[in-house]
Amino acid sequence: MLVEDDRKVRNLTRKRREHLGYVVVEAENGTAALEQLEVRDDVALMLSDIVMPGGMDGLELADKVSVLYPSLKVILATGFAPKAKDAPYPVLRKPYNIDTLSKGLRALLDEKP
Repeated sequence: MLVEDDRKVRNLTRKRREHLGYVVVEAENGTAALEQLEVRDDVALMLSDIVMPGGMDGLELADKVSVLYPSLKVILATGFAPKAKDAPYPVLRKPYNIDTLSKGLRALLDEKP
């Protein structure tokens, strides 16, 4: 799953993930992500932007997902370093390239529970 409020960034990241062989489910905010997760059981990993409008940021979303779907792996992305300082999840620093994305996703998916 890809959660990103900026349509251009979401499209670019989706294309990169698809190029790497991943099937991508998109959501433009935390509420939409939670709604999709309620009806899907095929999501193994969620990549979410940290800074998003709409009342729920990526850290809050990640915390909710970790409680509701404990087997779902979570990785966050941000261009604002202070927002990620104490995040208990792996963080990709924006802008990231396809190699950084690939390594971050693969490391998290290969991690043992």
